[in-house]
Amino acid sequence: MMAHATTRVLPYPGSSFQAGPFSAPESSLEASLVEIQLGENDRLDWALKQFRRRMLRSGLFKDMRRKRFYEKPSEARKVKSKAALRRRQKDLRIARRAGQL
Repeated sequence: MMAHATTRVLPYPGSSFQAGPFSAPESSLEASLVEIQLGENDRLDWALKQFRRRMLRSGLFKDMRRKRFYEKPSEARKVKSKAALRRRQKDLRIARRAGQL
């Protein structure tokens, strides 16, 4: 019989599954977990590589980096509008090169 070790990662450092008045519902926490099943003969470097890939695909690294510091709502709006402006300018450049404009 093969024993399995399970690795679970909480969505943010310092967060927990304990329900409280300000905690998210458990279903949203379960959706953002990264889980890797390990067998007895699995190598640790393989498990770490899989873990890293799943964390990248799930977007948790980006989310943790984004939520690392508090961002005022006005600053968030400025960042969002600048990103939209960059996207529009990029689309215009691509359209000009393609001869559409």
